[in-house]
Amino acid sequence: MNKNKKEKVVKDYGYWKMHKVVFEELFWNLDQDIRKSIADNPYCREAKVFEKRLDKAVSDKLKLTAV
Repeated sequence: MNKNKKEKVVKDYGYWKMHKVVFEELFWNLDQDIRKSIADNPYCREAKVFEKRLDKAVSDKLKLTAV
């Protein structure tokens, strides 16, 4: 198996359902200024960092719930 090859997550209904839950958890735990920056500019540095963190958290939760 190639170590550099990432496993792709299927972004189906279950993924987006989990994404919404995790987004709410993580977003509202951010500092108010960071939330404002992300809301004002979804392409800012903070938003990109948040997106990576969110994707990882969703993937981790999906791996835990996989049957």
